Amino acid sequence: MAATPSPSPNANEAGLRRRLGFVAEGIVRGKRTTDRREVGLRNWYTGVSVVFSLLGTAGLVKTKVDALPADQMSWTFLGAIISLIVVIVLELYRAFGIEQTALRLLAAKEAYSLLEVDTKRALQTEDNPLPELLAVLDQAHILEKMFHQVLPAPDKAEVEAMVDRLLNDHRPEGGWKLPVSQQKPKQKRGDA
Repeated sequence: MAATPSPSPNANEAGLRRRLGFVAEGIVRGKRTTDRREVGLRNWYTGVSVVFSLLGTAGLVKTKVDALPADQMSWTFLGAIISLIVVIVLELYRAFGIEQTALRLLAAKEAYSLLEVDTKRALQTEDNPLPELLAVLDQAHILEKMFHQVLPAPDKAEVEAMVDRLLNDHRPEGGWKLPVSQQKPKQKRGDA
């Protein structure tokens, strides 16, 4: 069951909530970047390429040392050929850019993790968190521009849960001292 937000002591907290929602959306998307298959493939690639490179080299060295006649094929030579084929396939992995995508995903996760820390720090102020939150919002916009190609789609329920959690965990007793808007509320169409 999701945490219910405590009642807002100030009408301007809706603006704070909206800004925090955008930041939380980025944080949620950033945390989910490592769920993509490119990151798993990168880890798999590293291990397999090292193992098969070593096996291929060892097989060729063994075959060369044995100096077998051309009509006899040993299991080490066959293993060396298979290892080299695997290494060629792994190089195709690099050619298709999976490594770069995986590294961007890992960088996005780290950047959004730092954004979450900055968001929590901004909300820990007793007075008005808006100035610091606006700086964090600028960071969120920059990160979204940098990583828009690799970020997964946002999960609205997870974003709302994070906003509620951040507000409930960091709202001081009695609420923040947010400035009261000087703008008059806009009239709805049809109201005279």
